Amino acid sequence: MSLLRSLPHLVATLFLCDAAVQHPYPHVIHDIFPPTAVKPLQRAALYLPGFQDSKGENAADFNWLPRGVTPRNLLERAVSEIMDADIKHGLVDGTDVAGASWWVNIFDADEESATDNWHFDQDSLAQNLLNDSTLVMAPLLSTVTYLSSHGGPTGLFLDYDTEDRLSSQAVPSELFLSFPTTNKHLAFSGAFHGVLPELRLRPRQGQVLGDIPQVKGRRVVLAVNLWDYKENIAQVSHPHYGDSFGEPWQELPLHNPLAAPCQHGPADLTAAAEAQAELDRAWTTVELHSEQKPHLKPHVPHALGLHLPHGLMQALQGRTAVLRFPALRRPVLSYHPLAKVVLGVRTTLFAGAGPPSQAPTQEKTRWANFVQASRDTVLGALTRRCKQAKYMPRTACKRLTQGTNSRMIMQTNGL
Repeated sequence: MSLLRSLPHLVATLFLCDAAVQHPYPHVIHDIFPPTAVKPLQRAALYLPGFQDSKGENAADFNWLPRGVTPRNLLERAVSEIMDADIKHGLVDGTDVAGASWWVNIFDADEESATDNWHFDQDSLAQNLLNDSTLVMAPLLSTVTYLSSHGGPTGLFLDYDTEDRLSSQAVPSELFLSFPTTNKHLAFSGAFHGVLPELRLRPRQGQVLGDIPQVKGRRVVLAVNLWDYKENIAQVSHPHYGDSFGEPWQELPLHNPLAAPCQHGPADLTAAAEAQAELDRAWTTVELHSEQKPHLKPHVPHALGLHLPHGLMQALQGRTAVLRFPALRRPVLSYHPLAKVVLGVRTTLFAGAGPPSQAPTQEKTRWANFVQASRDTVLGALTRRCKQAKYMPRTACKRLTQGTNSRMIMQTNGL
């Protein structure tokens, strides 16, 4: 059977978001914001990377918005709305949410470097603070909100999580794909993910209805991750960003009461792909790469050879799909020789990041207090997660309590 012959049935089930069937896949909300908010949000997103105040200071790359704090600009209002929507729809327990880290990703739809961005979302300083390279402190919920309909889909390996990365025998077999559509919101937890520019949506000849001209040919994304503590790398956004933007952002409606997660699940391409498993011309080979150095991510594959049924996936552009790979087309993972688990491997980052040896004692003391306070925050969150058996794999909690450094620290915290 041809890969494309099954398309009519698959496509017919894609947008029935009022169906009653629940599914285990990442959640999608179409039109999370009212249509009138799209253009102002696109302008705000494009404005952020080039923002500079009168002192020459730029906006932070990674911003932090505490939950319940009054937003100070349009993007913070959008972030607050995303937090509220995900909590309202039960995608995360609101009693656990302390705030959100957020940032804007913008790149040309034809940019090939997007293949180097596969990763796990995590507090990248937690391993340093607890001196344990096996630790991954992931957000409670990761989200992507598309502000354009261009570029490659977001890919998530659903059966390859932060614990699988510790085993060189683990091979992902299930790929979830979410193609960019303006005002579409995607929420997921703990998955190894990135962008597949080979399947990118080509820039359309005319302007997409409801988009501003400046997003044509660009993949524009607002990323928002929900946390139970302040992610260490995130900073409170620049106080004057909203003042300089010039939009009447305070009055702009951002809440869409009709927005709700699709209940039907993605189109399942498994059977159609299985039927073509032995047909080489139906498959495209893609090489993916992890964005971080091997010692920062123990046992995360340095490279991943992926076979994709290109005809079917191209025909599904703009939609959401899942594929369980046939045995003949399983991904091939390659590991860097430096990718190994070593306790204490990341202590050098903090050792070299503090004040110089000749710095005043007061400055050294402030740095030491900052490191200690950050460590206490991460430990508190880790302890809560493991005690409640939420947001941390049981195997990770067990391993951490058995490790020399983590066991001593976590026992002190009553775990």
